[in-house]
Amino acid sequence: MNNLTAEKFWWSADPNFSEIFQPKYNDYECHPNSIYNHGHLATGNLHPHKQGFYLTNSVPQYNEVNSGHWRVIEEYISCMAKEAEETYIYSGPLFLPNQEKNLMEFQVIY
Repeated sequence: MNNLTAEKFWWSADPNFSEIFQPKYNDYECHPNSIYNHGHLATGNLHPHKQGFYLTNSVPQYNEVNSGHWRVIEEYISCMAKEAEETYIYSGPLFLPNQEKNLMEFQVIY
């Protein structure tokens, strides 16, 4: 695994896709008072060079989720991947209609 960090690479456009089909950096309203930040779909440590920091690998995430539960999930997956011969990871945003109650259910399949 690479030890890449945001200090070494900054979010940038993915050269494999036309820019009209990918988010822009400012789409996330990443300013000092924002409650959102760029969340990795797949952790940046699993990608060679700066590929983990392409905008196509990001979704807006609440700061506390990105540095909390999501980080725990990333670390768990990294540990499992080290022990497995092959690993397939699917991740992405889930767009649900607005509901009166903010209820989250999930199932981890492994």
